[in-house]
Amino acid sequence: MKKPRGFFEERSLPAIEMTPGVCDISPGATFCCLALAEFAALAGGGFLLPQDTLSRLGARRRMNSLGRSGF
Repeated sequence: MKKPRGFFEERSLPAIEMTPGVCDISPGATFCCLALAEFAALAGGGFLLPQDTLSRLGARRRMNSLGRSGF
């Protein structure tokens, strides 16, 4: 017999069954996806850095505030 659940009590998670072939992804594909995601994060973060920091890091991008706000 099930005991009654309270209003704020957590529900149990449903069981999900899969065949073994569903989760088989090659390690090379996983590595490539991870590398692309890291490169995109670095490029996006580099775009947001101030020009003084970029010049200290050796980046040669010159963009004024008008060019950045137009993007």
